[in-house]
Amino acid sequence: MLKLRIIFSPGVVRVEWFDFYDQVKEAYTVVMSGEMRKYGNIILKKGVINR
Repeated sequence: MLKLRIIFSPGVVRVEWFDFYDQVKEAYTVVMSGEMRKYGNIILKKGVINR
C-alpha cells in the first residue's frame, strides 16, 4: 500500500482573474485539469523545497 506524507503544503489562495494571468506569464508549464467550474485553475511551481 502506498502511503503519502505531505511535507510542505502552502494551502490554496484565491487570486483575481488578471492577477492569475500576470502570475502565469512566468510559468514553466500550464496544466489543464479538466475542471469545469468557472475559474477552477491552479498554479504549480517547479523547484526544490529547502528543509
